[in-house]
Amino acid sequence: GAALMALAGLMKAEKADKDVLSVGGAQGFSTFYGYYMLEAMAKAGNYQGAMDIRLHSVSSKSSMKSKPMARFVRIFKCRKVWN
Repeated sequence: GAALMALAGLMKAEKADKDVLSVGGAQGFSTFYGYYMLEAMAKAGNYQGAMDIRLHSVSSKSSMKSKPMARFVRIFKCRKVWN
């Protein structure tokens, strides 16, 4: 819930990231909700944390190796360059 609240502006992205999203690394990320969790981490400015979770999920046999996640990484890298 914290990720969607941060993306919708109902909660500060920094608070959602610190209190919920970055706690425990990739543990607790769901296949379908993970994209929004990473997006909220990026909104909070935690680019490296989001990339670390993404890299961890690729190195483990996680189900987050999906095309939407790969698309997220491409977008994420572009945003990091633009900011």
